[in-house]
Amino acid sequence: MHPRLDPSHAIAMAYAAALDRERWREVLAALVDVSGATGAQLLSGKRIKGESLVSIGIDPAEDARYNQYYGAIDPLPQMLGTLEAGGILSCREAIARDDTRHSPFFIEWADPNHVSDAVFLRLSSSSDPLCALALGHPYRDTPFLRPALRAYLAVVGPHLVNAFDISRRLERASLEGQACQACFDQLGRGWMLVSATCHLRDINQTGRLILDEEDGLRLRQGMIEAVDPAINAHLLKSVAAGTGMRFAAADFGRPFEISRASGASPYMVRMMPHQTPDGWFNQGCDHVAIMITDPAREEQHLMHALRNDYGLTIAEAQVALRVRGSRGLRQVALERGVSLSTTRIHLQRVFEKTATHRQSELIMLMSSLSAPPRTGNL
Repeated sequence: MHPRLDPSHAIAMAYAAALDRERWREVLAALVDVSGATGAQLLSGKRIKGESLVSIGIDPAEDARYNQYYGAIDPLPQMLGTLEAGGILSCREAIARDDTRHSPFFIEWADPNHVSDAVFLRLSSSSDPLCALALGHPYRDTPFLRPALRAYLAVVGPHLVNAFDISRRLERASLEGQACQACFDQLGRGWMLVSATCHLRDINQTGRLILDEEDGLRLRQGMIEAVDPAINAHLLKSVAAGTGMRFAAADFGRPFEISRASGASPYMVRMMPHQTPDGWFNQGCDHVAIMITDPAREEQHLMHALRNDYGLTIAEAQVALRVRGSRGLRQVALERGVSLSTTRIHLQRVFEKTATHRQSELIMLMSSLSAPPRTGNL
């Protein structure tokens, strides 16, 4: 074992990699250096027999050959799957018990690639897809997993497991957050997360477009503010009430309008507390999620959904949207400059294409198309 490196070095690098997954390569390089391995891999159970997430010292062409063929006859993943997180598997010890040393996998792939005496450390729990760290080493007279290396991995292993779990959870949270924002974008609604002082913490694409227009709402020195001073005072008061957990105070939670200098229809704004669990440095709800509905953008979204999902023509979709606005058929016909009989024909075709039978059912359908996604935090 390398005399200069102690476990604390690898442990520190592992937790750095937990926050920046690109640094897992540095962790593998350090483990190769300290152990004398020929190479190292971070393996995922995304496929039945594993897929390399990060790899050093392994020929990519040989890695591809493994995934295409030899992975299917590799006996080790099944053995590794029986371990708990932090468990260590020695290839030499495993094949001695299983009598597979002279199988095609070892003769044709593992031996030529100098990994027949590899050591594996399981990183994932038994309830999660199989993920492991592998240190490659050729089969020699002296076992690769010497007592000193086993002791080293016993110290470093639990920290590698924790770091990998942190990395996995952060990635999952990021992907879930992106998916949530994408849902609001698809609905044509702005979504913003703000602090008690209205400082912007997160925002989706539609929200960014709304702020860039500065038509009723804008961003000033990192803070969300309404252009109208009176409305801005109400906005600040509502956000403060939400982050202070005083949801019953004032009229927090009730939708309100933000007028626009352009004369366009006002934004409809609704606020919701963003719950965060108690921790050492945070207590309760410390942010507010703001959902902004732009009637024009929402109408464009509904028009797109009605035409693409239900095959409505432009005229039929226009009738449906006006019916949603609680307009009578005579008023709809007058606004569109067509006869009442033509409007009735269009509405009947809308009923047929959307499998609805009356205006109330059609309005409920369109409400579902424009409803925001439900999440546990909002």
